[in-house]
Amino acid sequence: MTSREESQLLNYLKATGMSVGLLINFGADKDLEWKRMVLTEKPIRKPRVIIPPQEPRINDPKPIDPD
Repeated sequence: MTSREESQLLNYLKATGMSVGLLINFGADKDLEWKRMVLTEKPIRKPRVIIPPQEPRINDPKPIDPD
């Protein structure tokens, strides 16, 4: 069995809403070849946004003193 067949099984599981599937190869050389695959949901992660502090640039005007 190749990753192509595994990918196809995972796509079938996603399309049907089922969570467990069997991939069976009756044409294996010596014995029956099979694989059980379970589709699990990925945990939802909150995006982490990091904004680095900005230093003043050389050409930025200086702030006006309120004196």
